[in-house]
Amino acid sequence: MYNAHLLDHKVLLNPVREEAIYANPIQNRYEKLTGAYLGIAIATNIEQQIRYTVNTLTDLDLSFSEILSQLEDKQVTELNVNSFFELEKEHIYLVSNFFEDLDSIAKSLNIIKHPSDKVSQESLEFLDELLATYIDTISLFNTGFDYYSQKQDTDDFLCLQIKSIVDIYYTLVASIDAYLGGKLEDLVLMAQETSLFNIYYQRNFIEAAKQIHLSGDEFAHLPLVDIEITRQWDVYRLIQNVINGKLTFKIALEKVQKIQEKSLQAYNKAFNQEFA
Repeated sequence: MYNAHLLDHKVLLNPVREEAIYANPIQNRYEKLTGAYLGIAIATNIEQQIRYTVNTLTDLDLSFSEILSQLEDKQVTELNVNSFFELEKEHIYLVSNFFEDLDSIAKSLNIIKHPSDKVSQESLEFLDELLATYIDTISLFNTGFDYYSQKQDTDDFLCLQIKSIVDIYYTLVASIDAYLGGKLEDLVLMAQETSLFNIYYQRNFIEAAKQIHLSGDEFAHLPLVDIEITRQWDVYRLIQNVINGKLTFKIALEKVQKIQEKSLQAYNKAFNQEFA
């Protein structure tokens, strides 16, 4: 169900744009990996995207605590937010809920990095319960998720950030479902989808921030996009080394964390140069 949803929209953050879908060779290379280690690619893709989203939401000139205090007054009908995007109460509750979920999300991603036959039954049960929780989240904040049915297209920056949280929950549900199901084709699909999501987030982020339109050829060579693609390839090669016996799984997990941190440092530096 959820994989089909993601396939329907392919370019998750902007499904209505009429253009060819950007493809990087890494998305085909995922098909060459064994299912046992595809979880590393999926989890690190989601993990890094969450870091991008959290950093952006934190940097936005919005006091979410102040906005939430407005929501406590049942007489309030409009929220004091400077945005062309019509922000509704459910959107703010969604952002608040997302920040509250970060610890459980991190725990779930750490589990997914391991082969499913190597994790405890307790961990599998935790993922199963979390899957149900996130499905409930999607249902609870339905106003925040109705972009898909409306096929709403907007360049509003705040709208993009809300949509990125929407997509993160969908990818979490689909990824946990694929991990628990253990089917190779589903794991490959989620590695591809999370890869594509991260790349398109960078494209849409730059477009929304600078109010410009970028073609596939143009955005593929932007520093922020290049850093994310390089990170994905570094993780892919590390997984290959595990499969080929050049690295133990334990050492690989240590190295993948260094890849993530090094990439984030490079990303933050490029971000500051781009938007200083």
